[in-house]
Amino acid sequence: MDKEEWFVEKYKLLGEETDSIYEKLNSLGKPIVVQKRWKFLKNQVTYPLEGVMLKFRTRYFTCSQAYLIALAVYEGYSRIYLVGVDNQKPNTPDQGWNDIVWDEIVCQNFWVGFAKGRGVEVIGGNVRRPIVPSNEPL
Repeated sequence: MDKEEWFVEKYKLLGEETDSIYEKLNSLGKPIVVQKRWKFLKNQVTYPLEGVMLKFRTRYFTCSQAYLIALAVYEGYSRIYLVGVDNQKPNTPDQGWNDIVWDEIVCQNFWVGFAKGRGVEVIGGNVRRPIVPSNEPL
């Protein structure tokens, strides 16, 4: 099952009609960034992964936020708002889950630092300084 089929199936489980996901996304009138082309989605733009990796010389992506921050920098935005993004590590007894979330937080912080290093203002998302030199106090 590809991502499109998975997404449509998940949407059906929520009690929605299968076709309505396409209707809702198409009605937005905004570009929808996808990894690969969807069958019935209008206004879709394929993520320029090869271009991003070539331009920034990295393949470091572990989470959605990383892809989106990289895309904003790639497209030349001067300000990025991180809405609904929390980079605080959860307190859960499941070490496997903690490791996954920690990897995502570190990657997100890398891209926040990358954006800031290129002069992009990053607002929101409980963003902290991605790297603290050892000779500076926290």
